[in-house]
Amino acid sequence: MKNKKVSLLILFLIILIVYVLSIVLSRSKVSVITNDQTVYMIKFGFPFTGIVQFDKALTFNYINLLLDFIITALLVILSALVCQVIPVKKSVLTSVIVCFSFISFLSCTYSFASAKIQDWYLVDSGKHMDIDGNSKYMTYINIGKDIWNDYKSGVIRNDSGKVIQDVYCSDTYAENSINATTYENGRIVFNTYNMSKKDLKEKINVATHELGHGLGLDHNTSNDIMYKYSTERTSLSQNDKESYDRSYSRYK
Repeated sequence: MKNKKVSLLILFLIILIVYVLSIVLSRSKVSVITNDQTVYMIKFGFPFTGIVQFDKALTFNYINLLLDFIITALLVILSALVCQVIPVKKSVLTSVIVCFSFISFLSCTYSFASAKIQDWYLVDSGKHMDIDGNSKYMTYINIGKDIWNDYKSGVIRNDSGKVIQDVYCSDTYAENSINATTYENGRIVFNTYNMSKKDLKEKINVATHELGHGLGLDHNTSNDIMYKYSTERTSLSQNDKESYDRSYSRYK
């Protein structure tokens, strides 16, 4: 009986320690940029360690969360067995189960962000992107500027006599599917053919999206400002923020 108690306790403690380490280590990530600027994340932690391409991160999440759940279930079962072998109050057993269930919930609510960046950006050496232009959509550009600046203050600025213009916004008319284009030479060109059909939120979305390209961000998922098609999203997603963080680290 004594050996059984010791064995259960050792097994319980080993899995508990591994799980706690997993919670800490699995939150660590190292971003690596490949030649095509696809960002990868090195995922550390039990029971999974490896390099995950971000556009496959969602599938990876489901696998990892399933394994997290299995580990938590094992901990709950083991804690119940330990409490049966070693007499304790039922309240203690209940507390242990609730504790592990809560840890599992926190783990399952964590999600990986998908960072996508281009190999170019329009931010100057002072870590500013100064904008100007004669586009009829400058109002929406300014709203987009505020959206990005709410996350990183002061990076996008309106051009003035004291600063050098980095981006110029203008319009064109072309009967195609393109809403706007941001060029490496510092131009953002809106297509009035399509923009005139957009509602308020879509215009803000397009303008904010194009400024994102100027900041060095690439296209991302349908839940992001940086989705390749216009939507009514007018706030930065976690993916947008992670991409901006990654791009910002390159500015010099």
